[in-house]
Amino acid sequence: MITLSFQVDPAYLAYYTIRNCEASRFVNVDDENNQKIVDFQNAAWFKDRQASQFIRFGPSDVNVLASPSIVEIAQRAEKLIQSVLDDATFAPLLAETSHSLELIRSQWERNCLKTHDMISEMTGFTLKGDFRVFLTHQALKQGYYQSELKAMFCAYRNSWPNYNTVYIWHELLHHFIPGSADLEHAVIQLITDNELRIRLNGGQYPPFEGHPYLKPLMELIVPHWRNYLNSKNRKIEKFICEMAARQDVKHQLSKCHADNRDDSVDALR
Repeated sequence: MITLSFQVDPAYLAYYTIRNCEASRFVNVDDENNQKIVDFQNAAWFKDRQASQFIRFGPSDVNVLASPSIVEIAQRAEKLIQSVLDDATFAPLLAETSHSLELIRSQWERNCLKTHDMISEMTGFTLKGDFRVFLTHQALKQGYYQSELKAMFCAYRNSWPNYNTVYIWHELLHHFIPGSADLEHAVIQLITDNELRIRLNGGQYPPFEGHPYLKPLMELIVPHWRNYLNSKNRKIEKFICEMAARQDVKHQLSKCHADNRDDSVDALR
C-alpha cells in the first residue's frame, strides 16, 4: 500500500513564500487574503534585502565578483529564514497551512483505499511505498514531485470535489511512471486528472483537465485510451510504448514540445 506522511516544514514554508513574490505565482491575484503573504514577504525584505533577493533569484554577478560572496550571502539567507520564523507576519501563514494539511489528510484518508484500487486497475501497477507530502500556503501555486526525496510539494485546493486526492495520485504516478516526457505526462493526466476525477465525481471528458499544451495530444490518444480501459490485463507501460510508436503521436509530440510554455508547477495547481 501507499503510505503518506503529510508535513508542514516551517523553514521550507518561509523559504517558498519568500521565493515566490511575482503576481503570477498567486492562485488568485484579486484575493484579499494575499495581503498576508505580501506582508510576510515585505518583512523578510526589510530584514535583509540582499538575502531575500538571493532566495528569490540565486547568486548575482556581485556575489561572484565582489562582496558579499556566494558563501556569505547563502549564510545570510539561511539566517534570514530562521529569523522570520519568529516574525508576527509568519504566524498566520503557518496556522493556515497547518489547517490545510488537516483538510488534505482527511480527504486522502477517506479516499485512499478505493482510489488505490482504481489506479492499480487502470495501470496494472502494484502500488506501494512511503512518501512525504510537504504543504505550502494555499494562496501560492505549488506542485511537483521530487524523486530524490520521494516527496511531493503541494498546496490545498478546492476547485472541485476530491481535487487534492486526484492531485496526490497525479504526483505519485510521476514516481511509478518516471520521466517528464510529454507522452508520459499526458497519460498521467488521462489516468488521474480525467478518469479518476470522473470516477469519483461523475461527469465526462473531454473537456480535459491538465496542461493546455498537452490537450491536443490527449484528444489524439483518448480513443486508444478508452480501448485500453476496456481491455483485459492492462499494463500502462505497454500502452505508452504503443502510443509512442504511432506516427500521428510522434507528430503531435513535436508540436507539444514547441508549444510548451508552462512553468514547473503541475497542471492542477
